[in-house]
Amino acid sequence: MNAKHFYIITFSLLLSIACSAQIVKGDKLLGGSIGFVRGSSNNFNGAVSADNTLTAINLGLSYGKAVKNNTVNGFNAGFTFINNPVSTFDPATGANIYNNKIRSVTVGVFRRRYIPLGKNFYAFGQLGTDFAYTQNEYTQFNSGVISEKVVNKSYVVNASLYPGFSYQLNNRFMLDLTLGSLVNIGYAHNTRRVNSRPATPSTNTFYLNSNLSLSSLGNISVGFRVLFHHKKSDKKSAT
Repeated sequence: MNAKHFYIITFSLLLSIACSAQIVKGDKLLGGSIGFVRGSSNNFNGAVSADNTLTAINLGLSYGKAVKNNTVNGFNAGFTFINNPVSTFDPATGANIYNNKIRSVTVGVFRRRYIPLGKNFYAFGQLGTDFAYTQNEYTQFNSGVISEKVVNKSYVVNASLYPGFSYQLNNRFMLDLTLGSLVNIGYAHNTRRVNSRPATPSTNTFYLNSNLSLSSLGNISVGFRVLFHHKKSDKKSAT
């Protein structure tokens, strides 16, 4: 059985055992993430030394509202910052610093359809569109003076479809297991500028990716969502 048939059969079975709605029209779901990494290393090779420092910050927010039973429309936003300076000292060339900074902002909208599989357990499919801006800035200092500065900027519009599973831990919290994207389609615009000179010719790329291999099942991310019930929703009759 190939991967495509696996997905078709799996989702056919999920549809056949779907039970009554548990996420009721008017309910709201809030998800978020925050990450911070700080690390450093020191390397020596004879008289040559290198100090490497990494700082990474990641913030994410997702908000959705059930427009009907088991169907949620919403938006998401994210921000990533990475700073990775490397200081070296070589008796032949003196002190040098290589600094790499990455900033990325993402905003998007989505529609998620839940399929109840049993008490508090769901499968879902999510269709979303995102816009992302990323700036990668590389700077080299020689004896305190900038010798090279390269700035790469990219603008990406992407639409994707991916499946996953959710488990409602209690009346407020849901655990999400998200699998890899089944389909990605998008457009990317990239520019590159070196040492403040005029930007080199930009590149434009259209892409379409389809991942129906079983290996995509190993690409799993885990997250939590907070469920806010609509005041008028009757949760007893929905479960």
